[in-house]
Amino acid sequence: MESKPCTLSLRETRALIHCEKRVEDASAYKNKFSLGVTLVEFLIASTLGLLIISAVVWSYTSSKKSYRFQTEFWQLYERAAIAEYILTQAIHQAGYFGCAQLSKDTLVFNHLKSKDLVFQKDYFLQGWLKRARRFLPDAKLPSAIIRHSTDKSDVIKLQNMAKKTAVMIKNLNDEKRLIISNKPIYSAGQWLAAADCHTIELFCPLQIKQELLKEQQVLITKEKLNNFKVPTQIARFKQSYFYIAKTQRKTPAGQPIFALYQLESQNRTSELIEGIEKMHIYYIDHQGEERRADQVVHWHQIQAIHIKLLMHSLKPVTDSYQLYDFDQRSYTAADFLLRAEWNFIVSLKNKHG
Repeated sequence: MESKPCTLSLRETRALIHCEKRVEDASAYKNKFSLGVTLVEFLIASTLGLLIISAVVWSYTSSKKSYRFQTEFWQLYERAAIAEYILTQAIHQAGYFGCAQLSKDTLVFNHLKSKDLVFQKDYFLQGWLKRARRFLPDAKLPSAIIRHSTDKSDVIKLQNMAKKTAVMIKNLNDEKRLIISNKPIYSAGQWLAAADCHTIELFCPLQIKQELLKEQQVLITKEKLNNFKVPTQIARFKQSYFYIAKTQRKTPAGQPIFALYQLESQNRTSELIEGIEKMHIYYIDHQGEERRADQVVHWHQIQAIHIKLLMHSLKPVTDSYQLYDFDQRSYTAADFLLRAEWNFIVSLKNKHG
């Protein structure tokens, strides 16, 4: 049986020719790019790749520096705000002795035996400048401040009675035995103050008996006290020095970290806020004039206090020397730390009458 020749229609013939042409075009395209790229094309591609990588690295580095700067900046101002709050609260309480407002008619008796304590009506607030390891005006300050405080910074002393007070519940018949309410609880050896509206007396109890059933405390003293009557207030006597000193810590680059310190009654030292390098204090008198501590003659005339703090960051944030201003003077720092001035004015709440 004979086979018939295969014949294609005109349409099928055209489709076959078109398909063969597409196969030839694809083969030619493949052969063209299978030969590789030229050196010029490679250099252009490499250059573009390096530019893109450099842009990404630069953007990442800049973002990291900006984030670090912003973080240190806000932390610096947060610490400054906390320092302002602490100093403001302490200054507002200075000179507070219950209803006994300090005046020329107030009687003051001091039985506390301490070389670091001088209590006078006119000196519940007092300040000093430290210049070349010397304090101005001349004074005998606690040894911790003499050794520890930073040069070219100021020291301020505040004295007052604590806000939390106990009250006498029986008139003082035995001059060495005070019966007071049971809160707050005191301990033997604490510096205490007794105050009515006319007299202030500082003393240190030898012994304290807690009589819980009667809800009272019995304070036994060495000295005879004045004839106080109910409801005389009894509270802890507070003497606080505020100053700037170096901490034992350093920045990652090895620079010392400074802080605001408080030396409380009976030589209890505590670090308050880190990152404060200097403190300059101006005292505003009744005429509105600002004076440094060595220019103040009558401390009882001081109405307000102007405090300037030089804050510094805890980590380097710049790559070059930094120019900054503090207390109307310009400085250059080479340690790459961020610095800023923070100043505020605080009015005295318990001024001399």
